[in-house]
Amino acid sequence: MKSKKNTLYLISPISLMTTTLSAIFFVSIFFGQFEQARAQEEAQFISGVAEGDWVQSLEEAVDQSQTTGKPIMLVFSGSDWCSYCQLLEHEVFRTPEFESWSSNRVIKVMVDFPQYQTQSADVVQRNEQLKQHYSEYLKGYPTVLMIEPTGSVIGRTGYVAGGPMPWISKADSVLQQPAHHLAVTSNQNH
Repeated sequence: MKSKKNTLYLISPISLMTTTLSAIFFVSIFFGQFEQARAQEEAQFISGVAEGDWVQSLEEAVDQSQTTGKPIMLVFSGSDWCSYCQLLEHEVFRTPEFESWSSNRVIKVMVDFPQYQTQSADVVQRNEQLKQHYSEYLKGYPTVLMIEPTGSVIGRTGYVAGGPMPWISKADSVLQQPAHHLAVTSNQNH
């Protein structure tokens, strides 16, 4: 009968270090590509906002609001750094339910304050002016203001958990408020 010998395998420190560095290298490449893909997706949404049925300026929104009778929805966002802004975008703004609701109910304007994406000087200036003008209503990001064509604030909301339907329900309740009455409808300090 043959006896089995216990065999001890030794890994040289150089081999261990090479394996570890290779693993770190591949993991960092994977996460780098993941982060780059996420950033591209965010940029595409903001670009889609620029090309879609989101209006580019408050002046244009006022014109459309006066023509259609719809209120204006100003979305103050930090699209590439604010986690609740990103949740609002993904869970609500990118859904068919929101698109259907918004096309019938509001004129949409994105007022974005990214930290990592560049904007034209005109957009930065426009957004800063809107931020200053509505500063008393901005308690955090995201802030969604519903306003009349005169610029009077009807009400305010922000991120609402649960997807498009709870958010739409809150937005509808804001829009039912009497003019010039600020209705706080969510936890705004996100």
